[in-house]
Amino acid sequence: MHWPWFVVLLALLVRADPCIYTGKTARGQDDKVDLAPVFANGPLSIDSVVPTPPSRTRTQVQIDLCNPLPIDKAKNAEDQCPDGTLVCLSVTNEKHGENRIEQVVPAATKAETSKLAETLERKPARANAPRFIIHLAAPSWGEIVQKTQVQFFCSPEHKVPIARPSDHLSWDSKAPLALDILSSEVCHGRHPRASDC
Repeated sequence: MHWPWFVVLLALLVRADPCIYTGKTARGQDDKVDLAPVFANGPLSIDSVVPTPPSRTRTQVQIDLCNPLPIDKAKNAEDQCPDGTLVCLSVTNEKHGENRIEQVVPAATKAETSKLAETLERKPARANAPRFIIHLAAPSWGEIVQKTQVQFFCSPEHKVPIARPSDHLSWDSKAPLALDILSSEVCHGRHPRASDC
């Protein structure tokens, strides 16, 4: 059976754009942004260590809004986020050279995010303010539905994007995980295929 050329082309185009997030402008028009340039080098990481005597607590976040995070085959499945995770938060207790994983939270997954009607929230271009916010979803963890919000800031000095917590890296399972990404790719409407503000 031969598929019509336009069906094949459409399938290739859909497959080629896993980084597109969509929403509506203030005027109700369709809006989209392609995050491929921001995640061109793979996942971004946040790592925070806090003294919690007699131990230390390490909170780590891995984020890739284009591709699911890789699975580490050397780790037990329960010690890492499942396949299809876009944002993974883990909390480890470190004491006397021994590490104990206390929490592993899939804070955003491709499957749950794809169910959202809108994921992109565009913001007016202002100094020290995000250009846009991406809203993400995940299945329940500990009987609470997980959500993540990622703010994207124009930062000309960050040719290589960085991720950071929006405030301080603390996590409340009942509130969305809030993260910031700083990147030169966000500046001046330079995002490929991003519509105008």
